[in-house]
Amino acid sequence: MVQRIWRYMLKLGQVDNPVTGDSTANVRTQEHLDLAQRMVEEGAVLLKNDESALPISRDKCSKIAVFGIGATTENQVSETHGGFVIDSTMVVQAPFDAIKRRGDAENMTAKYSMAYPGTGQFPTVSLEHIFGQVYPDVFSAVYEAVFLPNTTGMHHFSMYGQGTALLYLDDILVANMSYANFGNYVQGATYLEAGSEVKLLSEYDMGYSLCTGAYGTTLGVDIGNQTRDTAADELAECADISIIFASDRISEGADNGLGLSLPGDQDAIISRLASISKKTIVILNTNSAILMPWIEQVEGVMVIWYPGQQVGLALERLFFGDVSPSGKLPLTFPKSLNDTIRISTSIEVSYEEGLYIGYKAYDQSGIEPLFPFGHGLTHSNFSLSGLELYVGFPEAAKEPLKLLRAFQKVEVEPGESKAVELLVKTDDLMVWDAFTEDWIFVEGH
Repeated sequence: MVQRIWRYMLKLGQVDNPVTGDSTANVRTQEHLDLAQRMVEEGAVLLKNDESALPISRDKCSKIAVFGIGATTENQVSETHGGFVIDSTMVVQAPFDAIKRRGDAENMTAKYSMAYPGTGQFPTVSLEHIFGQVYPDVFSAVYEAVFLPNTTGMHHFSMYGQGTALLYLDDILVANMSYANFGNYVQGATYLEAGSEVKLLSEYDMGYSLCTGAYGTTLGVDIGNQTRDTAADELAECADISIIFASDRISEGADNGLGLSLPGDQDAIISRLASISKKTIVILNTNSAILMPWIEQVEGVMVIWYPGQQVGLALERLFFGDVSPSGKLPLTFPKSLNDTIRISTSIEVSYEEGLYIGYKAYDQSGIEPLFPFGHGLTHSNFSLSGLELYVGFPEAAKEPLKLLRAFQKVEVEPGESKAVELLVKTDDLMVWDAFTEDWIFVEGH
C-alpha cells in the first residue's frame, strides 16, 4: 500500500515540487458554494419512492411535517475527523428553512419537530464526587450507580471520549464505544418507568486507541420527554407528508459500536411516526450502509450521506422536483447484519473473503441485499434499448460472476434520446497471476 501511495505522489510531483498557490485563498466564493450544492444534488441517492411520494407538489399535499435535527443547522454535514477542516466561516443551510421558504411560496405549510434529541452528547452526569484528583497510571475504570428515573418514557444515554467504554442498564448493553481514537459519541436508549431503580454500570478501558487528548469518557442522559413525543405525533397526524431526518455521527477512528443500526431509538421513532403519517419519507444523513427495519412502513427513502453546508438548498430542489435524483449507491445495503461479511477485530487480518468483497460477495453467496450496489432511482420515466454485451471469465480464472468495468452518466432532456457508448478495454479481461506476478489472459470460454 505504501508503495502505491508513493508511486503516485512521485508521478504527480508532490515530492520534488513545493506546494504552490495561496493557502489563505477564499474557498467560500459563490462558485465554491454552487459546487457544494451541485455535489449534494448529484450525490444524493433515492432508494425508494413508492406512489411517487417525491417530488412534493401543491396538488399532492398542503401540509408538510419535518422531523429530526438533520433538518436544522445541526445536520451532520461532514465527518468530524479525517479530511474535514473546521472553518468558523461555514454557514450551514438548514433543510427545514429551505423547505419552509419553498412551502410558503407555493401555498404549503411546513412545521418542524425535533422528535429525537440528536446524535451528540446529552447533559453530562457529574463524576466529581469520585474523581477529585488525577490518576495518571490508570488503565481502566468501572463506574457503578443506581439510576432512579423521575419520568416514564424513553431515556437516551450518551458516552463521549477516547478508548473503549460499555454502558449497561440492569446488565443489558445499552451503548458501546469501541476503540475510539479521536473522541467519539455513542448513544443508547431504553424505556424506564418513574420510580423504578435500575443498576447502571459503565466499564472503561484505554485499549489500543490513539489518544489525541486525554483518555476517558463522559456519561450523559436525556430523560424521557413525553411532551416532545406528543408534539411530534400530533404534527405527523395532521400532515399530508412527513419527512424524517435520521442521522449518525461516524468518522475516522469513531465507528459505530452497535453494528449498522441508527444511534439510539431512531428506528423506533421512524416506525412510530410512519404508523400515524399519511405518507413518510426518510432522509438518511448517514455516512454508510444502515439497517432499515421500518422500510415497509415508509413510502420513500433518500440517502444524502454527509452532504456539506449547502444541504438545505440542494434538498429543496430535490424535494420539489427542480432536480431529478441521479446518484447511485457506491456500496450495498444489507437486509440484516448477518448478511454482511464477518469482520474480525484481530490485529492480524487474513482476508479470507478473497476477491468476494462488496457486491461481489452478495453475488457469490446468493444473498439478496436490501439495496444493491449501483441502485438509485429518479423522478423521471425513461426507457433503454439497444445492444447488451456480456463477457465472462473462464471458470479457471476464478473471478467473481460480475465486475463493474465501465459506466457513464448522461443528462437527457424530456423527449430526447442519447446514445451511450461504454468502452471495455483488453486490460479489463486480464487477471493477476500470483506466480508470475503479472497480469495475464486466462485461456478458455
